[in-house]
Amino acid sequence: MKNILLDVNGDLFLEDNFSGSVEKIDTMKYYLDYQLKIDDGATFGQLFDHIMNDADTLDIIFGETMGGNSLEIFREEWSDEKINIKKEDLGIEHIRIRKTIEYFEVDSTKGFSDIRIDFDGVNKETGVVYSLEFMSIPEMRNIPVVVDNNLHVENNTNNTDIDYPNSECVITLFDILGSILHEITFYGGPIQRDQTKQKIIDNIDSDNLLDVLKLQLDEAVKAENYEEAAELKSLIEKYTKLGKKGE
Repeated sequence: MKNILLDVNGDLFLEDNFSGSVEKIDTMKYYLDYQLKIDDGATFGQLFDHIMNDADTLDIIFGETMGGNSLEIFREEWSDEKINIKKEDLGIEHIRIRKTIEYFEVDSTKGFSDIRIDFDGVNKETGVVYSLEFMSIPEMRNIPVVVDNNLHVENNTNNTDIDYPNSECVITLFDILGSILHEITFYGGPIQRDQTKQKIIDNIDSDNLLDVLKLQLDEAVKAENYEEAAELKSLIEKYTKLGKKGE
């Protein structure tokens, strides 16, 4: 079995766990079905450097995931070395990547499970989990990245108990890149992202945005549109946190 390692210096290595051989590599594009291991202390900036090096290929592979956007729209922002923020100033201990299964229940006999790769900021001391789609890429530069291979299970109902054993899971490089690229392009490029962020902060109370989203969530669940329900629930959580930051 082989895997890719991002070491603390930001270098990539191909590791063969059977033979013990280790080979330094300069691209990720040939190894998307391998697992990615990340050394303690390796940062998002080091990972994103490799993403930008393979931007042309990743634009093709993940074009639909990025909503038709290109990584080129982030190149100018990423090259701005003036934005060099310490992770302590953001309140984020590390960026956590993990696989989550979230269960939605319609009735006692029917439900829906949303399976996804989470890409979140975490502060273990406060217990706060941060959404990252409104954060600029340079702001994440110095934040360590952790891949959590423990499967996370969420029960989105009060009526059903889920007894799921603790277990590890496989998270491939393809999974991780897809999650990152979806998150950073959720609202488009840097300009659209910042405009949307400000609009939400300005209107989150006056437009009763959260109330509308919660109503839509209830309607989606009743209509058994669980994909939409999962997305709405995620938006509610993100906008709630964003509103608190804007106070």
